[in-house]
Amino acid sequence: MCGIIGVISSDQVVGRILKSLKLLEYRGYDSAGVATIKGNNIKVRKKLGKLANLAKSTEEEQLEGNIGLGHTRWATHGTPKIENTHPIVTKDSAVVHNGIIENYRELKEDLIRAGYKFHGDTDTEVIPNIIDFFQNNGATLIEAVLLCANKLKGAFAIGLLSKSNPDLIIAIKQGSPLIIGLDEEKKSCYLSSDASSISEFCREVIYLEDGQIGILESNQYKIIDFDGQEVAIKKEKVSNEKCSDLSGFSSFMLKEIYEQPKIIKDIIAKYDEQANKIDFSKINHIKIIACGTSMYAGYIAKLWLEEKYNINTSVEIASEFSTKKNPIINKGELFFFISQSGETADTLASLKLVKKHGGCAIGIINNANSTMAKLVDKLILVEAGIEIAVAATKTFLAQLATFAFISGIEVENLKQSVKLIQQILKKDKEIYKIAKDGLVNAQKVIFIGRAVSYPIALEGALKMKELAYIPAEGIAAGELKHGSIALIDEKTSVIVIAPEDSSFSKIVSNINEIKARSGKIILIACRKALDQLKHLYDYAIEVPEYISEVTIPFIYTPVFAIYCSSYSSTTRK
Repeated sequence: MCGIIGVISSDQVVGRILKSLKLLEYRGYDSAGVATIKGNNIKVRKKLGKLANLAKSTEEEQLEGNIGLGHTRWATHGTPKIENTHPIVTKDSAVVHNGIIENYRELKEDLIRAGYKFHGDTDTEVIPNIIDFFQNNGATLIEAVLLCANKLKGAFAIGLLSKSNPDLIIAIKQGSPLIIGLDEEKKSCYLSSDASSISEFCREVIYLEDGQIGILESNQYKIIDFDGQEVAIKKEKVSNEKCSDLSGFSSFMLKEIYEQPKIIKDIIAKYDEQANKIDFSKINHIKIIACGTSMYAGYIAKLWLEEKYNINTSVEIASEFSTKKNPIINKGELFFFISQSGETADTLASLKLVKKHGGCAIGIINNANSTMAKLVDKLILVEAGIEIAVAATKTFLAQLATFAFISGIEVENLKQSVKLIQQILKKDKEIYKIAKDGLVNAQKVIFIGRAVSYPIALEGALKMKELAYIPAEGIAAGELKHGSIALIDEKTSVIVIAPEDSSFSKIVSNINEIKARSGKIILIACRKALDQLKHLYDYAIEVPEYISEVTIPFIYTPVFAIYCSSYSSTTRK
């Protein structure tokens, strides 16, 4: 996951690049960089860690230029170090890149034999060197870009600056999103990997398609294919929502956590019955494909769909499914693809694979303009609004609310869920304190739950890992005794999800197992359960009693979001 921004203007561009990059920080936070051209020279600034480090650097020493590229990185090829931080700059070019160049090793070896030197170990570094190679051998910039694009294998979105054409930004798109935007009033042209990051500046955008190259100048652009032929331009309107407004909150994550009740209310109010129009009468198997948080929403959806329709439902990890050479797709099988962005690479690859083999695909997606939204047979929008924070929060509950409608769950359950979430949000200070005290000296954290609480445990562990950088694992409570209990000692904090549902007596047995191993127990339960188990836990977070089992995820998920958010702004450097 990475984010790309490019700006050409008659004014200085670094401020706008940084502002837009802030909205892409959820795409990567290992490092960030920006490059500009001024006086036929490429100037670059890079910093490890959060984007704020780069912003501070540009405040202390200004970086001038009317054309520039910025990038925020989550390392996939090459460790997080300055040499691998984008933009990658050679003698004549600067490149930012999202995606993976699958054949970079052989390309790198060819370039080394030709006398080119490499300073980092990222796959991106082959791109500007290939372009420089062709230019050094007589090609124009555009010719060199075409030759390079046709040599690369994999999925990539590329932004390029070149000293040979200092008034241009070149965009290359294959399998990874890239968008062009135009601000005619200010005679500015934009490039981004996510339209939301430039929506404040642009009224219209162009979504580049695979195999296309954008040639951007101030206030104008054209698009060619990988054969060099000019293609027709299709403009689309974009929401002019100002995403950068924190509305008084200290972070986007907190803002989005507190937006959750409103999001669920909006879904209830706006829902147009499209989910209820899915005909399950001829479906004999449902397969849900997703990654990360969206996959955990899929696990909960599986339980609801099976209960409502009595149809066998399975959940697959997109990164695993997408590698299948001959996926089994049977008649009467229905596929759900879940994605916040609609651009999740592994989920998109799985969708293309299913479509290639004739499968029927429904998208549960939060971005109507995304690649996945355009490929699915039926699109059901999540309607959560733009999500900027690194960790998904409001989209998780919005995905669940959407599946609640698909599963025919009575709307009253969602209305009650809104009230329950509001009660949880009022306990934020109490949750923050327990988050601070409950993990003192913890070397690892284990989340456990049963039935619908198990996917919530998986989601809690993911939040702990990505926000606090503490080793964490979500485990089905009944599986503790099958090996995982060996991990528990006095330096292990175990967060127990314990609703008083049909599995409550079994979770009590698991708590006793943890206590016998000296694990520190943080119990999340209603007052009745806490009173019953007060001799067993070290710390407790009281939650409301659930109205129905459907409301359980809407009670416990916000607790984890608040719990882990206390680490997001204080522990990462």
